[in-house]
Amino acid sequence: MKRIFGLETEYGITVREAEAVDVVAESIALVRSYTEHGAHMKWDYEHEDPHRDARGFRAKALRQDTDESAYYEVDKNRALSFVEIKSDLVLSNGARFYNDHAHPEYSTPECTT
Repeated sequence: MKRIFGLETEYGITVREAEAVDVVAESIALVRSYTEHGAHMKWDYEHEDPHRDARGFRAKALRQDTDESAYYEVDKNRALSFVEIKSDLVLSNGARFYNDHAHPEYSTPECTT
């Protein structure tokens, strides 16, 4: 049987000697700074639906819905759009580097070897 694999790595973030840190803002700034090295924000959210399952059904509700609503309430007060907050980058190796709520995340491309 051929299997498809991919890895995700979530990174913690903090700022030394800071009394108060907005880890979301720091994460956004970190990921967005990678565009200086030639990466581009080009993720397409049009077909993303966390409630749609690969097995063919759509869940009415998920445990994460409450958390997502709380994040949305905070994020809607930021000066950035949803796309800018997520700051999704597709890297030259096919990996995805993005802001996942309060931390940077790196996801490898899926592969069979």
